[in-house]
Formats: sequence, C-alpha cells, structure tokens
Amino acid sequence: MTRPVAKGILALWDEATAEINRYGAQIPEERFQEHILAFGQYEGTVWSTLFYFIDNEIHHRAQGYVFLRSLGIEPPYFWER
Repeated sequence: MTRPVAKGILALWDEATAEINRYGAQIPEERFQEHILAFGQYEGTVWSTLFYFIDNEIHHRAQGYVFLRSLGIEPPYFWER
C-alpha cells in the first residue's frame, strides 16, 4: 500500500512529467546537438545537459528512498501507481 506522502510525491512526479513532455515537444531535433552554457556556467550540448538532469534526478530519487526507509517508511516501487 502506498502511503499518503509517497502518493503526493508520485502525483507531483506525474505533473512534472506532463510539463516536460509538453515543453520537450517544442524543441526542434537539431537543437539537441547545439553547444550551450547551462545556468550561465556549465558548458556542453543540449544532450549532455539533459543526461545530467536525468542522472541528477535518479540520484535524488534514490536519496528520497533512503530517507523514507530510514524513517521506517517503505516507499512504493516506482513502477506502481
């Protein structure tokens, strides 16, 4: 059974996913190869920046799971909604 806090986190996750999908569809495919300066200081391609965001998201999701488990809360499996 998913606890209320975890349900809230999953609901926010779904909202963010919808927003990412909406804005992502607006980016022309050729832009992904362009060099950018993310946040005015991190140089790379659009692809490398997106991969960084994904890696960072995975890292923080794992932190959240560890935190919940340290509180005695078993987080839901990410594929269960």
